Amino acid sequence: MAAGQADLALDLLRAGAASREVRNLVYGGRDNGRYALLGSIGGDTGVTLIGTPGQTLYLVTSTLRRPGDGDQPAARDVLRSDDQGATWRYDPEVALGAPQRHTMFLSEARAVALEDGADGERLLVSEDGARRWSALRLREQVWPDAGSYAKAFHEQAGGGEQLAYGWSLYPAAADRAVGWSWREGVAADGGARRIETRRFEVRFQSGASPAFRITHDVAPVPAQDPLSRPVLGQPVYATHGNRIFRLEPDQGNWHELAATPDVRGRPTWIGQAWFGRNGWVIQTYADHLFSFGEYTRTYFHTRDQGRSWRPFQLSPDQERGLLGLDAAGEGLLVHADRDGRTLIVRYALE
Repeated sequence: MAAGQADLALDLLRAGAASREVRNLVYGGRDNGRYALLGSIGGDTGVTLIGTPGQTLYLVTSTLRRPGDGDQPAARDVLRSDDQGATWRYDPEVALGAPQRHTMFLSEARAVALEDGADGERLLVSEDGARRWSALRLREQVWPDAGSYAKAFHEQAGGGEQLAYGWSLYPAAADRAVGWSWREGVAADGGARRIETRRFEVRFQSGASPAFRITHDVAPVPAQDPLSRPVLGQPVYATHGNRIFRLEPDQGNWHELAATPDVRGRPTWIGQAWFGRNGWVIQTYADHLFSFGEYTRTYFHTRDQGRSWRPFQLSPDQERGLLGLDAAGEGLLVHADRDGRTLIVRYALE
């Protein structure tokens, strides 16, 4: 590592105690249940942590290093760790960060992402560890009828609805990604009417263009969390309404696992969900009598993938600092500030 890069990495990671600046802190869990500070970066606009199937982690800041140029996306300042966060270095060569969405590494070298383009959704592909990217027009592959359909749609809708497309992308194997796209009619009040869902599979081939396989008129699927950056080999879950799904990468399809229980006789819907190896936690909402826009909020824990649920409560301070679930699925993680110290407190789920 060049001396200049080492100095810059140290500067980026060193806490600004003297200036009392606002900083983003990145913690990593250990097998003993404790959490260690992996790094800190100045600013209050957030950072993004992107994992790989190996030991490499990328910490993407909000600082723009280079604007987009042609097919090459914008690049932001990035710190890289090749040992799961034990040490970091500044990497001036990788191009990661917004406006890329759902960036994921299928291997240490191959990365894919989605990006909005002037001509519709684009699939970005890198074969050199996110240094250089090529762009494929997804709409041409998945919706080759988009132009003719839009003309007919607007003639029939007469301005009452607008046509929109949604996209999702997930890792399936080192040489394969799978995703879904759905065509919707969106009313003036924001209500959406699903018209059709299509599934696409992308297989990557050395020395050749990616091969697409498109399946028309598949069942609707849950939308992807906007912050989702799935890692190959790790389970992928999604929620829709009161239902929980898991992606089966071999088949490339969603499997419904569970539904949330009613609260006081009222149906619930999922606000947030966290999934661990041995347990899940969900936050649900439900209407109640004379709700007037206020809903009953309840937390549930399950150890058997939703066959049985145990409700529990959190204090206001715990709710404000709630970070989620530990990797084992056996404890809630809560951010706390005690005597000027930043802590991550783990509350065991009995």
